[in-house]
Amino acid sequence: DNTVIVGEVRPSPTVFEKALMWKNGAVTELGNLANGERSIAYGINNLEQVVGVSSTSGLDTNRAFLWVNGNMDELASLGGRYSAALDVNNLGQIVGHAEIDLGTVFKRRPCLWEGSSVINLETLGGDDGAAYAINDLGTIVGRSSDGSETMKAFRLKNGSMIDLGTLGGNESRANEINELEQIVGAARNMSGTIRAFIWENGTMTELPTPGQGQSEAYGINDSGQVVGQFFPEGGVLCENGTMVFLNDLIDSTLGWNLYAPQKINNKGHITGKGIHNGQSKAFILIPGLRILSPSTNEKWIAGKTDTIKWSGGEAGQLVQMEFSVDSGNTFNLIDFGISGIDGKYGWAIPNSILSKKCMIRIFDMIDTTNVDTSGIFRIKGYVLTRDSSGHYEPFRPSQDQWGYSNIQNDMWPLTWYQQFNYRGIDPFINSTYSQWQGNFAFKNASSKDHPDWVSWVNSFSVDACYHSTPVSYTH
Repeated sequence: DNTVIVGEVRPSPTVFEKALMWKNGAVTELGNLANGERSIAYGINNLEQVVGVSSTSGLDTNRAFLWVNGNMDELASLGGRYSAALDVNNLGQIVGHAEIDLGTVFKRRPCLWEGSSVINLETLGGDDGAAYAINDLGTIVGRSSDGSETMKAFRLKNGSMIDLGTLGGNESRANEINELEQIVGAARNMSGTIRAFIWENGTMTELPTPGQGQSEAYGINDSGQVVGQFFPEGGVLCENGTMVFLNDLIDSTLGWNLYAPQKINNKGHITGKGIHNGQSKAFILIPGLRILSPSTNEKWIAGKTDTIKWSGGEAGQLVQMEFSVDSGNTFNLIDFGISGIDGKYGWAIPNSILSKKCMIRIFDMIDTTNVDTSGIFRIKGYVLTRDSSGHYEPFRPSQDQWGYSNIQNDMWPLTWYQQFNYRGIDPFINSTYSQWQGNFAFKNASSKDHPDWVSWVNSFSVDACYHSTPVSYTH
């Protein structure tokens, strides 16, 4: 999150790779382990501890390393000739893979380094695997062969390793995990095509990408922004259920093709590999301000406080925020002088807003070309409405209320209302009625209270009668 970048450079085909660190425009070569000729840096944490792999004896032996404050130290192995450290969290826990001697053959095993010790994390039942990422909770993800030697994405949490499944095919791999335990990677679908996925709460979901070509997700931040690659078109950013090509975020005359993004931090800064004027180069992309919440078609409640979220803010930057209720034709001030790097703002939504055509706009107060506008979303309070040509139309007592007194002679008979059971499943949201509805509101209602909920919803629509779905919360 400090936008310090690590990787490797190979100046020419006759020179081996050298691990590097980029910080504030300066480049530091990290060196090699003793007697080594090449090195690659794969991961860095907020303490600027760097991990990777370096040769130690010509090119025959390669070892995982930890680099801190100018010193590169070799990490313990599992007995084989090869090991590599791929990620390090902010607690200094390191993950990667290392060879293990199985008697007749060497195989890779996912491993964890803590202090001077290395731990063989075992597999899903096969002989091969690697750990690619670890978050600050100590949850590890990667890929492992199962009993049939098929590679599967795994999650290792609290000592328990689980198979994350696939998208209908036979293989998968997990590349990254954030602090919310969201996992991204790639898996084969039923047709055998490799597709990017996000896994959360036990469910693997294919990420939106154009067409039916191959895709893979490599990085995810704590706002749920995902970066990856769609083949052969190039690098993509997925957020709020939509996808944008990274090349569409930059000036096409700059000569860049940002084809392989690898990481995205919590500021929204993206790093990866690209082609610049025909040469392979590393890049960092700072997309500018981008609104993450509200998302398109979301519903917020007037009179309540909700959180506007954005990425791309910088230290020392001040932003102004506005809202529209007419699809962006006009905007009204929310606040100004907001710290751009905060990334969130609690908005006390005016109780007077009632619109299906709301938008949020945010822009840099100095560089007003650094601006983003949300998709159209909805705001309404706890008021009864109906849809009228795409607009909310509020209930007007003087025109819309019941035309006569609620006396028994004007009501349906009590036997009509006694037939309704509000302790089962609400047919509109496929969820059980709340305890308040089933045990009090409807149970104790009399006929003059009109407890025919189904007819009521059919008359005024689900949107008018529920706060949100699938939780049944009535207006």
